[in-house]
Amino acid sequence: MRTGTIEGWSGSRESPASVYPALSGLDMASFVARLLAHWPEDTGVPQDMGRGITAHCKLFSPSFEPPARLECHRAFIDVHVVIEGEELYRVEDSGSLRSLGEYGGPDDVEWFGSGTGRDILMLPGSWLLIEPGEAHMGGFRRPRTHPETVSRDAGRPIRKIVFKVPAR
Repeated sequence: MRTGTIEGWSGSRESPASVYPALSGLDMASFVARLLAHWPEDTGVPQDMGRGITAHCKLFSPSFEPPARLECHRAFIDVHVVIEGEELYRVEDSGSLRSLGEYGGPDDVEWFGSGTGRDILMLPGSWLLIEPGEAHMGGFRRPRTHPETVSRDAGRPIRKIVFKVPAR
């Protein structure tokens, strides 16, 4: 798992572009700007970005409950970019979790029961890279008992882009 901001996407030796060949030379800010300029009306249709990368534009209302299950991939990495709103992600190593079923090859998903993994707060303009073997789920916020969440985010939707990138 790696996190950062769109502006700092390729600024270090540890950047995603230095680790995954499909991301080499990728200008994340341009990708995001291109998608925002032509935001698809049907956010359920993946956008082909070339190099085997697809972009999934999402707009939804978050839950205040942490996830009961986490998804995990083998063939692809996910790069989640939050555009609007604040979103919590739960991330943990799938090796420490109970599998809830078979790996679905074509969908590249295996579901796991959620444990007590690490919760990561993502703000607008930030990205989170999920590597194969890392179970994860976003789409939730802090419980309503957090005063800063209630005053700032109650009822606000989240708009984000999830890039699916070949891991090899």
